[in-house]
Amino acid sequence: QRKLYQEHESELVVDVSTRMWPLLGTIIHGILERTDSRAIKEVRLEKEINGVIISGKFDIFYYYNHRLEDWKVTSKYQVKQLKFEYEAQINILRYLIATVLGIETISAGIVAILRDANFKDQFDKAAGFIHIYQTVDEGNFVSSVATIEVPLWTLAETRNYIESRIEEHKH
Repeated sequence: QRKLYQEHESELVVDVSTRMWPLLGTIIHGILERTDSRAIKEVRLEKEINGVIISGKFDIFYYYNHRLEDWKVTSKYQVKQLKFEYEAQINILRYLIATVLGIETISAGIVAILRDANFKDQFDKAAGFIHIYQTVDEGNFVSSVATIEVPLWTLAETRNYIESRIEEHKH
């Protein structure tokens, strides 16, 4: 599939309307780069483990409170519960920050921009949606942003997970 794409890339036509959500993600990451001067933003880190280079790029790390955040544009249904791949991603990024930069992460979270949140969702709290709600003078406003705290693994647990993934990909 990759080879076909490379051979015919100049002939392909992309319907722009199918690229709206990735575009929104790019815009949000562009805005993040211009925010809080007390944060490290959009940095790619690399480390060799068992002869393999692993790399990761984190969205934002607030060094004044040692918090790591990953921002995602996604559906409200994707944040009903923390996905394991999000948890693993954050913990691998935390591992890289600790071992490459020498900085400890105390807390971490996913900040999700919910592309399909609506007013009705405020009544769905019991269904497990993790929304941030704000009260406005004349009524309720449902935010389209959700924050999900990510449990932090020990650095040893994360290293073991990375090594197991490396082994899995060797076979």
